[in-house]
Amino acid sequence: MTDTTHKPKPSWARRLRSWAMDAALLILIIAGVHFWQTRDMLLGPAPPISPEMPALFAEHLRPPAKGEASLVVFWADWCPICRLELGTLQSLSRAYRLQSIAAHSGTAEQVAAFMAQEEVSFPVWIDESGDMAKAWGVSGYPAAFVIDDQGHIRYRLMGYSTGLGVRIRLWLASF
Repeated sequence: MTDTTHKPKPSWARRLRSWAMDAALLILIIAGVHFWQTRDMLLGPAPPISPEMPALFAEHLRPPAKGEASLVVFWADWCPICRLELGTLQSLSRAYRLQSIAAHSGTAEQVAAFMAQEEVSFPVWIDESGDMAKAWGVSGYPAAFVIDDQGHIRYRLMGYSTGLGVRIRLWLASF
């Protein structure tokens, strides 16, 4: 004897509700991870970048326009995620004020050789000891800060960030 009873399929409303709950749970998990990763990073007024640090391509740093947000990025040459973002940083440096800090990446000569190998030329300050990264509360790389035109940190990012995501935050920080 075969069982001819069929389990009724869930209605579209029930499926949609289930998918919405799954999506909400995923968003909560991602937000929780983000807040955990950025918990020690600075908020409030952004500290100045030390003018005593060696710099490469500083001539490419343009002054901020009125109402324009800027981006400060901490990266390391040994970090695979940072290497993935180099092209994005190069692109962002053409459209926005970008200040990058190569932390724990060696001397200015070593960072210059790395940047030549990767064919990038955005402004970079050399933080051999990682002291500047510590001052900003950075505990991992890459780390980025979106700073408004008043010098206040508006957004903190840790790990891989898409160019679109960074551009949206820069745009929002301009208001």
